[in-house]
Amino acid sequence: MSQPVYLGCDLRGRRYYATSDYASVGSPPWGTAQFDSLVLVVASAMVANVENALRTLVAANTDWIYTAGFQAKLWHDRVDQLSVEMGRQSHVGDGSPMTAWFDDIQSLDQWEMGSTFGNSSYFLFVVVGGDIPASFRISFLGVVEQPDPIERALAELRSHRTFRHGRRTMTIACLIRAADWTPLDAPWWHDKQVCIIGVDLDGNLFLRHCDGTIWYWDHRLRAGTLVAMDVRDFVSRIT
Repeated sequence: MSQPVYLGCDLRGRRYYATSDYASVGSPPWGTAQFDSLVLVVASAMVANVENALRTLVAANTDWIYTAGFQAKLWHDRVDQLSVEMGRQSHVGDGSPMTAWFDDIQSLDQWEMGSTFGNSSYFLFVVVGGDIPASFRISFLGVVEQPDPIERALAELRSHRTFRHGRRTMTIACLIRAADWTPLDAPWWHDKQVCIIGVDLDGNLFLRHCDGTIWYWDHRLRAGTLVAMDVRDFVSRIT
């Protein structure tokens, strides 16, 4: 059994590791401390190996478990089911652990800082059915040092606070830094997990969906509209 490879530390102090040996998750370098994890499933991965990797992560002190790669949504749902079967939560959706999936991430090189919600001090990438790409190890430090796109928008918010989608124009009242995102817990929200990333002057919300897309929630209409494909797209259209 090989220990996870240390990749680096971001500006918030979170330490990142990666492994293709899911058995090592049972005794990570950080001991019993809470951590978040992204499981990348390669198309050639054996079903039994994916199942064992997910069981190991559900049994560990994980706060968030993300799935990506081959059949990401299916494996995301399996994490929720396992959490009930193994006694971590009473019902799917109770949030222990929190879960999300990314259909658009098919390799670790496609991962971005804005793709995750959790605030644990440790983050583990688990590749099932393949190896950790050398290119990912080499480029990783450059990735984690990239600034949060919201930070740039916040710095310019006094003069650039208009967002347009279709025929509608919204005036942004505030934005929330990625480090402060937390899952929305509201009686009127019944979809997959989202985080509030901004509010307009009418009190309507900009939400980051667990698949990375940005939605606009209109309280009067009690409906959400897809307005941007990701945080960078959203920020780039603020004028």
